[in-house]
Amino acid sequence: MPNVTEWEENKKVPDGIYKAMGERGYLAGLIGVHYPTHLTKHRVQSVPLEKWDLFHEVVLTDEISRAGSGGLVWNLIGGFTIGLPTSC
Repeated sequence: MPNVTEWEENKKVPDGIYKAMGERGYLAGLIGVHYPTHLTKHRVQSVPLEKWDLFHEVVLTDEISRAGSGGLVWNLIGGFTIGLPTSC
């Protein structure tokens, strides 16, 4: 939250944010109902993969939305939730 205004003004979220989300398994968890274990070695640690579902995607999206920036939400996860499911 403390950096959102700066990121919006610069029109750039630091690459390290994407990397951290990927390493924590969050990005892969945003591309469909079932967690795509065949696409990444990274796993969400807090939820067993066999239990990962759309509810967890909603929780993740909701938590990111707490930053108060629709631009941040779309920048971080919009493309994943729209573009990738059809290609997986």
